[in-house]
Amino acid sequence: GEGMPVILHFDNQTGTFDAADADLLIDSVLTPGGAMELYLAHLGTSGGYTHVTRMILRRFTEALNDRPALAKHRIFFDISAVGLTEPSEQFAPLTPEDFADLSGQLTDLGLGKVVFGTDYPVFNSTAYLTALELNMTLTRDELIGVAGNGVPAKGATAGGPKK
Repeated sequence: GEGMPVILHFDNQTGTFDAADADLLIDSVLTPGGAMELYLAHLGTSGGYTHVTRMILRRFTEALNDRPALAKHRIFFDISAVGLTEPSEQFAPLTPEDFADLSGQLTDLGLGKVVFGTDYPVFNSTAYLTALELNMTLTRDELIGVAGNGVPAKGATAGGPKK
C-alpha cells in the first residue's frame, strides 16, 4: 500500500549488474517518482565488499549529494552480509584496507542512511555487530547509531495502515 517501506534486493545476480543499473534506479524511478521509504539490501548488492559495492555506494553518494530532488525519499542502505571476516558464498573476507575503505564510503554516504542487518540465519546479529566493531574504523558510538537507524517514518505502523 501507499506509504509502505520498500526493501529492494537490487543486484540482479547475473554478472551484468553495473553502474547503468544504479543510474536506471536513480534516473527512472527515484528522481521522477513520488516520495518513498527505500531500503537497499546488502548496500545495493548481493553482499561482500566488491568493486560493485564500491561503485553502487559511489553512485548513490554522488546522486544524493548532487540531486536535491532525491531528498523527498528516505533511502537506507542495509549493511547485512557486507563486512565479512570469513569467506561466504562467492565473497571473500574483507582485508583491513577494505574495512577502512568501507568505513570511509559509509561516512561519505552519511551514517544516518546506513541500517544494521545480518542476513540471518546466515549471520548471527551479535557476532556480526562484534565483527563490524572490531574491524571497521567507525567508533563504537557510530556503530550504535547505525544499529538504531531505519525507524519507519512517522505515522507508519508495523502490520497496519497509517492512522
